[in-house]
Amino acid sequence: MQNTQQAIKDIIEINKIIYDNELKKLAMSEMSAPYNKLVKPSLEKFQTNYKSSSSLFIKKLLEECIDSYDQLPGMKIKAFGNWGRRINPYVWASFYIDNKNDQPFSHSIQLYVLINHQGIKFGFGYGDKIVNSSPIINSVIENIQIQNKILTGLKNELFEALVLEPGSAGIVINEHSKIKVELKNNSDFKANWNQDVHLIKSYSKDKIPEDIHKQINDVIHYLSDLSKSQLVDDTGKQYWLFSAGKDSNSWDEFYNLALMGISYSFKHDLSKFNTQEDLYSNYDKLTSSEGRMNTKKALSDISQTMKKGDIVIVKKGTHECLGYGIVSSDYYFNETTLYPHQRRVHWKTKGLWRINDHNLPLKTLTNITNYTDFVNDLKNAIGMESKMKINTSKFSINDLLKDVFTTKEDFLKTVSLLNHKKNIILQGPPGVGKTFIAKKIAYGLMEDYDDSKIEMIQFHQSYSYEDFIQGYRPDEDSFKLVNGVFYSFCEKAKSDPDNKYFFVIDEINRGNLSKIFGELMMLIEADKRGPNNQIPLTYSKQDERFYVPKNVYLIGTMNTADRSLSIVDYALRRRFSFINLVPNFNNKFEAFLTKKGISKKVISSIVSKINSLNEEIVNDDSLGDGFKIGHSYFCNTPENKAMEKGWLNDIMNFEISPILNEYWFDNKDKAESLITNLNS
Repeated sequence: MQNTQQAIKDIIEINKIIYDNELKKLAMSEMSAPYNKLVKPSLEKFQTNYKSSSSLFIKKLLEECIDSYDQLPGMKIKAFGNWGRRINPYVWASFYIDNKNDQPFSHSIQLYVLINHQGIKFGFGYGDKIVNSSPIINSVIENIQIQNKILTGLKNELFEALVLEPGSAGIVINEHSKIKVELKNNSDFKANWNQDVHLIKSYSKDKIPEDIHKQINDVIHYLSDLSKSQLVDDTGKQYWLFSAGKDSNSWDEFYNLALMGISYSFKHDLSKFNTQEDLYSNYDKLTSSEGRMNTKKALSDISQTMKKGDIVIVKKGTHECLGYGIVSSDYYFNETTLYPHQRRVHWKTKGLWRINDHNLPLKTLTNITNYTDFVNDLKNAIGMESKMKINTSKFSINDLLKDVFTTKEDFLKTVSLLNHKKNIILQGPPGVGKTFIAKKIAYGLMEDYDDSKIEMIQFHQSYSYEDFIQGYRPDEDSFKLVNGVFYSFCEKAKSDPDNKYFFVIDEINRGNLSKIFGELMMLIEADKRGPNNQIPLTYSKQDERFYVPKNVYLIGTMNTADRSLSIVDYALRRRFSFINLVPNFNNKFEAFLTKKGISKKVISSIVSKINSLNEEIVNDDSLGDGFKIGHSYFCNTPENKAMEKGWLNDIMNFEISPILNEYWFDNKDKAESLITNLNS
């Protein structure tokens, strides 16, 4: 750009007019007249001389410092002029990462040029909404390559590492407002790197060099590479190698259930331990012998070190990878499974890739983040995308409905009903995916995929108030009062009132509902939520009160084909809205099976035979709509198309046929005829 040095001096003079006349202090109603009188003539003169406004001038200056816009995918540029909500004594332009949130600029790293009433500064800084706990900050502290890049720039005096005087808002240039950061070696970063650090070059008005354009280009271009390393190249994520069970023999299960888990026979909730040291000491206390360090480290990693957004690569042995995914939830404890220490994972791909250049570690869970070359080789080997979304919980209603065969309108209507009523029951015949849809509804209402805010239990005939709410349990030589699962869930929700929590009760009609809910029959009503309606419970201590928080939602499921159960208590019916779910052997179902690799012939056979069977069920006076066969029996498809015939036969013979024998227990000939038709 021609005359850059003089143009910058002219912009400084315009800002000085604003500063000297204290125009920034004016209210909006007072701004117009002094702006038109004092500032506008200088801006018009600048426009004439340089064919641009002052803000667009530095925007163009910044753009020209980047060789190619494609160097920084995902980045955008903003320019800020003197006139805004107030008359500002500065102008600036900034590149930033577009994070697709409400305030992407303030949450992003920035490459900027700023000119105020004192001079110019240019370089790298963090948005004012970034905090020290942000992965962006940690990415520098943990990355030696980035540190070396910064150290080289400092050594060559390309820029300085500075923090600005508190309250300066990043716009002050004079020497009194700058505090140098001690960054001489790699060990300095852990102690001194934070969200207030800027890597900048600055000049006062009387010291602006003739080659200022080149200097801006050198600094911005140098730091653009740094920015790319931090954010565009997956910065903020950690990379993990994971064995899905012994020799990854549980990989299929983990993949289908969208989770990962480890065991080590340690059946204790790790979220109760606040630090690694706390976990280690309790592990040794709670086990018969002192645990191996690798075991304790893996438990610490999955519960404390691993974060949402991290990348998990599944391995088998020392030379094979099976797939990868993105961690989508916080740690949670599921004591009912072989692998109780779990996180949800959005698995992106599944296959088999031979790794010849590296020996993969034998440990169950290994953090490989700092081994950059190793990570890149694995990413290349399994075809991992070079640009992956950091925010794995990014909500999309269309993604949510991919495997739900109801209409979008009906689904959103159900979500809206739950939001209003607070309590719903999903009822329908076997195999319509009631429990599956219950979680989808929770995701839809919270607009997130966060399983940490969902609790799922199943009622049965022995389930009690003491299990659900509160009761006394044996404790060595006496009894102690123990909170039940719903009581504990409500306490968890109370501590996080800004987020929605969902309690899912599978087979809700199998329990004695009046007995289980007790006095909560009143508290679960939508207008009885909150502390204003708190009441004492059956086992409450003196002056102790309980209430159901407003951010708790109840979703029950009920099998309409279960003839062994009585109808739901009418008092409870009044407090729930009932949603009927029906089998959907529709176009979405057919498209789902097609995508899974099932042949058109087999799909057509399933749809034809099950629709015909359901007609028979509906027309039987002793059965009806509530006894139809649902679509979910066919959703767990085989991995190989060659297995589809056996897969279909197994479903027909071992899942659906027993149901038909039960439906027509008093008419064996009809049951056998229908079963024969299924297998024809």
